[in-house]
Amino acid sequence: MCRLSIECSKLVGSVIDLQHTFSPSCMPNLAHLSFSGSSASHPLDRVFSAVLPQLDTLAITDDDTKISTSSMLAILIQTPRLKHLYLNILSSEMRVLKEESLVLNLQSLQFCVKPWDDLPDLLSHLSGVTQRGSSNVKIDRIFLLGWKSRWSRLPPGIEWM
Repeated sequence: MCRLSIECSKLVGSVIDLQHTFSPSCMPNLAHLSFSGSSASHPLDRVFSAVLPQLDTLAITDDDTKISTSSMLAILIQTPRLKHLYLNILSSEMRVLKEESLVLNLQSLQFCVKPWDDLPDLLSHLSGVTQRGSSNVKIDRIFLLGWKSRWSRLPPGIEWM
């Protein structure tokens, strides 16, 4: 099993060159991918398209709001084996988990979102996913990372990490 962490704003080369680099033939054992940021000239769903289906773990960090919800959806749709997902993104980008076309069967979701104002609605939705499940998204355990003192009680199915 191989792990790779990438700062996407530093990617150089054409999309085709990067697709060749991030391919099963070049990275046959890649199971864990972590990337941060995005690049207008390198759509991440296209750059990583060949290796996304083989991932067990994916971590996405977007501190500067460059990854759109549609781009995140395009990435997640291509990860049928995904078991663990870590998201450090804007709370508005978390709505990707409500998309009808998204199918996930996760053992764990760990997330940290900003701003915290949208968190109650998000927590309510995620709690429903763990408690009742949904037809397309199943998550065994959900962990919230962040300021524990800000929320005295979390809904059922969500834990502090």
